[in-house]
Amino acid sequence: MAWKSFASEDEAVAYSIHCQRDRRNLTGADVLRWVGELDRRKTKAEAGAMKGKQASSDASSGKSADRTAETIGTSTRKVEKARAILDRSGSVLARVGGKRA
Repeated sequence: MAWKSFASEDEAVAYSIHCQRDRRNLTGADVLRWVGELDRRKTKAEAGAMKGKQASSDASSGKSADRTAETIGTSTRKVEKARAILDRSGSVLARVGGKRA
């Protein structure tokens, strides 16, 4: 076993995803979990920068989906579908009073 050091937790997560995607085929559940994790990290990191501003041109042009797809090792369309599923599941859980993991 080898120990690796990372400058940030985000860098460690990206490395972990990179190793896993090259090691095995991704299931639909893997894609959903990783898209959700990467989007949640991005949201936390950029929350202060976006305060009081409109959404960036990256979000409207699909560039964020391209970057996420490249990190995960899947297609942009699959990332967009995963985001739609995650968005819907969050709104359904909110209506029934549940929590999204």
